[in-house]
Amino acid sequence: MKRALFLIRLFVFIVGLQLLLGYLIITYIPTWSERGTFGDMFGAVNTLFSGLAFAGLIYTIYLQSNELSLQRDELKLTREELAKSADAQESQVESMLKTAKINAISIKIQYLTTLYTNRKKAMYNGERVHPQEAIEAELQELDQLMTDKTDGL
Repeated sequence: MKRALFLIRLFVFIVGLQLLLGYLIITYIPTWSERGTFGDMFGAVNTLFSGLAFAGLIYTIYLQSNELSLQRDELKLTREELAKSADAQESQVESMLKTAKINAISIKIQYLTTLYTNRKKAMYNGERVHPQEAIEAELQELDQLMTDKTDGL
């Protein structure tokens, strides 16, 4: 907001200065030929300001080029961070799946332990077996999962 107000004030000042100079030239220089000669004195100043404006244009292009380069670098870093995040999520999903399998085996073992204490036969992989045999098989599977889990860490 302050910058916009400053630019408006600068514009009004420049327009006011131009109007004042025009009024003074018309008032104090009586003939057109004298006014023309007076205006020709400032031809070099006009060239100077045109050159400065062109230099300003080149400088803004240079600044914009640097800004775009910084933006590209920032986008590259963002892509790298997103890739790291995706890898971390994949690792987390794998850990969650192993945890779910371990929980499922734990529940099976609890079920089979209950059957064992009640001396009932259990259905295990489509066959009726003694619960102790099913428990031993589940414990082996759990041991295998735990070995896989600790190897990946």
